[in-house]
Amino acid sequence: QADADVDAFCDILRLLSRTPLLIDLNFSDKRTETVKAQQAKLLPHLSGHGDGVPRFTHAISLRNNVVSEALLQGVDCHAPLRQFGFENISAVLPSLFTAMCGREKPLPVERI
Repeated sequence: QADADVDAFCDILRLLSRTPLLIDLNFSDKRTETVKAQQAKLLPHLSGHGDGVPRFTHAISLRNNVVSEALLQGVDCHAPLRQFGFENISAVLPSLFTAMCGREKPLPVERI
């Protein structure tokens, strides 16, 4: 949903950092732009880019059939993003190239 608090979700899961998990995450909103906006809010948590935001220790599997281009372009090669999907490769190709080929190391994705 558009009002889901992604930051609070990540903060709560950070309490379980001693037991790394694989988290299957599916945003339920039917609007593509809302799902992408919610996914983009994961960026500071996955890459440790935010002010005072420690890097997220759990692996994330995004289960939606869309992926935020902003998320793919912004994550670094250490982000624990393990899976994501998309329906239209032409829309996500520049961001996918950045994530997989435009960094010092490719994103450690296990499944696309």
